[in-house]
Amino acid sequence: EGCDSGAPVDCIMQQWSGWSQCSAACGTGHMARERLIAQAPKFAGLVCEPALVEIKECNATKLCVDWSTDCKLADWDEWSQCDAMKGEMTRKRGLGQLKVGFGQDCEGSTLMVRNCTRQCQDKNYQCGWASWSLWSQCSTNCGPEGRRTRVRELQLGIGAPASSVGFAPADLTMALQKKDSALVTKYSEISVRLENATARRRRDLATAFAGGLVAFAAAMAVFRLSFGTAAPVADARTASRSSLTIPLNVATPGRAATEHA
Repeated sequence: EGCDSGAPVDCIMQQWSGWSQCSAACGTGHMARERLIAQAPKFAGLVCEPALVEIKECNATKLCVDWSTDCKLADWDEWSQCDAMKGEMTRKRGLGQLKVGFGQDCEGSTLMVRNCTRQCQDKNYQCGWASWSLWSQCSTNCGPEGRRTRVRELQLGIGAPASSVGFAPADLTMALQKKDSALVTKYSEISVRLENATARRRRDLATAFAGGLVAFAAAMAVFRLSFGTAAPVADARTASRSSLTIPLNVATPGRAATEHA
């Protein structure tokens, strides 16, 4: 008693649900579907199938876009002209593609240098003096040592004028040497004049200083003589005042006669 019995009842499964959305937009993702048991088995009926969930791959053939981009260098530029001073020529290259995301950095040089054969050009140069500058301000406000200066520069131009055709480099060297000699001579004369002026100024200062000392000594002598003469006069005046003083305790003859009467 207490046990149910009856005809066997087989398991009944519901229909599969629809597939879910793919878990990845690109690359390898997965999709899933499921079903439930509509009627459980009874009285030794057929059991249910074990699969209640099914999973499958999706978008396996769809490639994902990789936003990371490696850095790339551009092509080399043309070689520059040969530098006449260094004897070198260069070429450069920039960046063709910047690094994006987790891409690789650029590797390699962006500057290339190589030697080259210099080609010198024969040119004629004309050397000459520029105009004088304005006079500077005087170096001092007074005295003979004040100086003013002005300068001019030696300029170098390309191409000789028509009037200097046939002017040999040796002639130019001699002219410059003569000019330098004249400048040295003039500088020497100015130096001598400056030394003489300095010596005269020192003598004038020494003479003025000596004259001041003499004047000061004379003034002191006059002061001492004046002070020594005034002392005896004061002593004589003091002596005359003391001789004219009359003692108060000595009576005069007229007063004594009156008291006696």
